Amino acid sequence: MIEPQPLINAVPINEVSALAEAGTARSFSEFDFANISQTILKLTESSLFEPTLNNSRKLGDRDFLILPHLNLIPEVSPVVFDAWEKLVKIIIELFSPTSGWPNELPQTPENIIPYVNEEACEFIDAIQVEINQRNLLLKTQENFRNKNDRYILIQDLIPRLLWYIARSSDEILRLLTGVEAKVLLSSGIGHQGMLRLTAILTLDIPTPWSIDLATNQSPRSCLNLDDIIQCDNIYLCRYSMTKQNLIEHTKKIIKDGSPEIMFFIERAKAELLEPDQDWHFGNLELSFDFDFITDFNCSADHQDLQEKNVTFIDDFEVLNSTSDLAPKFNNFFSENLSIFEYHLKLIRAEDIERYYLAIMQQSLAKLIFQFPIVQTPSIQNIEFAGIELSILGLDTEELLNENLEFLDSDNEANDLVNQHDSLNVENLIFTVVNAACEVGIRWQHSANLSMPNLRSPEILIPDLTFNLLWNIIRSSYEVMQLVGGVAAKVLQPGGIWQNGTLCLVLILEIDLTNSRLAIDVATGQSRNSTKFLASKAIAISQESNLCQEAVELGSLLTQIVHNLRESLPEIDFWMDGMGVELRSSKANSENSPQNRQSGTIKLNIGFELFGEKSNHT
Repeated sequence: MIEPQPLINAVPINEVSALAEAGTARSFSEFDFANISQTILKLTESSLFEPTLNNSRKLGDRDFLILPHLNLIPEVSPVVFDAWEKLVKIIIELFSPTSGWPNELPQTPENIIPYVNEEACEFIDAIQVEINQRNLLLKTQENFRNKNDRYILIQDLIPRLLWYIARSSDEILRLLTGVEAKVLLSSGIGHQGMLRLTAILTLDIPTPWSIDLATNQSPRSCLNLDDIIQCDNIYLCRYSMTKQNLIEHTKKIIKDGSPEIMFFIERAKAELLEPDQDWHFGNLELSFDFDFITDFNCSADHQDLQEKNVTFIDDFEVLNSTSDLAPKFNNFFSENLSIFEYHLKLIRAEDIERYYLAIMQQSLAKLIFQFPIVQTPSIQNIEFAGIELSILGLDTEELLNENLEFLDSDNEANDLVNQHDSLNVENLIFTVVNAACEVGIRWQHSANLSMPNLRSPEILIPDLTFNLLWNIIRSSYEVMQLVGGVAAKVLQPGGIWQNGTLCLVLILEIDLTNSRLAIDVATGQSRNSTKFLASKAIAISQESNLCQEAVELGSLLTQIVHNLRESLPEIDFWMDGMGVELRSSKANSENSPQNRQSGTIKLNIGFELFGEKSNHT
């Protein structure tokens, strides 16, 4: 979605693979999206709706929060930060080509844990101290339960579910929009093409239906569970794994990052009202699969696939964004080399330090948010290896009542932990190490990963634009809607009412000595000019909760930017503007003057109206 990419010869893999599944195992009714989209669901125990979306809450209220789901960076002690920093630094060193890591051993969290087990435990112990001292609160199950009945159309539920899935992880968003991948079928035939994560909503009723949320079409399954998938650009599957294992890992990330949709993932009973029918019950389930489209221009033997490198157009528009061929830069940038093949490096010491702290703080906050959901225990201070059971999510009261008589003092905590196979120390350590690995891969494009350079990684521009987009759209469902565009009417001072698509536009401006480029973060395309709507302009949109009533765009933008800056240090960092150096990734020499140029980079945010038409009524 972000990286501009060339077209390919794309054919569904099931047209060439006799072993591919022909479809889902169940037989579904004839697909009728028009009827499905107008079905009403009654939701009782769900937290898809923020309290801030209550219709009685007005935009002008002081406590109105545009970013309801994104926790502010928690105030943690220096001990916690130092423990986190120590763990991340060791993992970054392990990722370095000079670390001596065995070539035959994949750098997966499982393989890295033995090298950092002590540091991971130190970090967990530091977090536990914060919890014991009540300086840090973890999420509880009560945070994600809403007993109030809510009614929602399927057509309104679909984008909300997609947002929750996308916000769980930047890699999940990449998979949703499609990534280059290699697939080895169980028959031994290898293919290269585009892999896409499909989120499938299924309703089990007398006339059942199943829908791919990203395409609004009936889903298709073209890969077997034991087919092997590998993707160089996705840490989750950069080492080969079966489709079944990839689905399991993906589901865990989504559940950890967006526990609000557990209601749907765990197959819930729902009451619904379809057109021309009475209220009735059905089983609702959100599941996940992978779709694959083969590029026959790149398909040869499997050994050859390991050396091919192609990119793909994103055919699945989660945010109504489009991609195009990479824009070319004049002057500094060669006609044969896209801006998207350049590395960016911070050059001012104060910027380097601030960026480093922003990444570390933001990653730490994300990890804390993703810690296992905890129950509200009535018995405290039961510890196992320095880790209180409450952090593992154990309902200690229930377990003690049922099992205390069978336990002896030597192995009580051990047995308690083992009552829940997913809530053990090893899984918690894995969660911590995996999060640290995700931070470490942000440094993987740096030419030199020695310790003095850890605070100033080299950043590929496509990675930067993607990270900016993901951080902004995950901030809230309403902000995501505005980035994708909503139908609205706008009145600017001195003008007349105009109808069109109102968009929150994110422009990354790069100013160099002899060149200037503006990149639309949402589309990955360059822009010749950008003219934001006047701050005093008034907008009304029935598609956005933020402007269903007339709102001044300047005030709305101020609130959005304020909350983004407060909640996301990285966004705050880029909006202030930074001094940078750009270097070609294809340069023969890192210090070659013709391949380097200094300048500034800054993120600007504003509103635009597209496809406007005058409204004289």
